[in-house]
Amino acid sequence: MTQTAVVVDGSDRGLERLSSYGWELLVLGGFSVFGDVPSLLIWLANPILAVAWVLYLLDRRRAALISAVTAFGLTLCFVWVKSVLGPGPEGVNVADFEMRPIISYGIGYWLWVASAAVLIAGIAAGNSVS
Repeated sequence: MTQTAVVVDGSDRGLERLSSYGWELLVLGGFSVFGDVPSLLIWLANPILAVAWVLYLLDRRRAALISAVTAFGLTLCFVWVKSVLGPGPEGVNVADFEMRPIISYGIGYWLWVASAAVLIAGIAAGNSVS
């Protein structure tokens, strides 16, 4: 959440690159997807990961594995998103927020993907032991 998730174009603000952190995408992700069904589905990877954890803790491992695999697939689909909501040219005034093109993906994004992959591995390893 504290790592750079994506780097967006900041040329209109006099910056070549403008970093977006994981917590920003978590909070603003819901707002940026109201008209965009694929992005909404990708944003749902976070609640699906939470459901997978709860199911795993309730010893419903098959359902947890299905949820974790679904969340993993959705996290990987974020690569197809071309832009995210970010601050406008005037700064961080909420009224100025606009869609900004993604330039690259940071360590925060890859940690998000890895968290889903580790959950899958943990559930699968737990299923093989039981």
